[in-house]
Amino acid sequence: ADERAVALVAREAAGSMRDALSLLDQVIAFSPKQLLGAEVSRVLGVAGYSALADLAEAVLRGDAGRALEGIAALANESCDLIVSARDLLGLLRDLVVAKLCREPDALLDLADEERQRVKALAGAFEAEELLRLQRGFASGFDDVARSPDPRSALEMLLARLALRPTLLPLDDLLGRLGELESRLAGGKPPPGPGGGGRPSPGGGGSRPASATGGGARAAAVAVATRAAVAP
Repeated sequence: ADERAVALVAREAAGSMRDALSLLDQVIAFSPKQLLGAEVSRVLGVAGYSALADLAEAVLRGDAGRALEGIAALANESCDLIVSARDLLGLLRDLVVAKLCREPDALLDLADEERQRVKALAGAFEAEELLRLQRGFASGFDDVARSPDPRSALEMLLARLALRPTLLPLDDLLGRLGELESRLAGGKPPPGPGGGGRPSPGGGGSRPASATGGGARAAAVAVATRAAVAP
């Protein structure tokens, strides 16, 4: 057996020796002389680590079409998409670990080839992007698991995450915050969706700077936060 095949059986057994032996018997019956990772993934009906890494990379690069093609490939191979979603969640955790830890190898229970792929992928993106993707996928995972149509639910989840707004650099946020504070301190309302301020229901136009001074920064922070945080 190659290292990838053994790692795949161990991953699917999820800590149960009995399940590991049962899975091993199953894959040996299919291929009694040699166990290869790609064949083992097909026999067990689960996505290989490479396919999951391709999905994660597509989403991180904002390529929703490629992500949907990856889901179609898994479905055509009769993979259990709920299990694939669970395994993808684990991979996203591995990416965060690889990014944040100086010596991540001890925390990545992966074959050498898989570990190198994860470390290379984590190195290509900022930690904030990896954390945001993991958080977004984790929050939508239950919807996939409970859905009567897991494929569609998983496709739409990955599409939403791939099309998420880009994180704004901190300098841009601080610049916007300063501009909003200046507007509020001068008694000018921040620009709304239509480009102008709406008069207050009670009339009287804009409030003077003294009336808005205490809440100027809070309002500016709120607007800047809405601009920075993706769903």
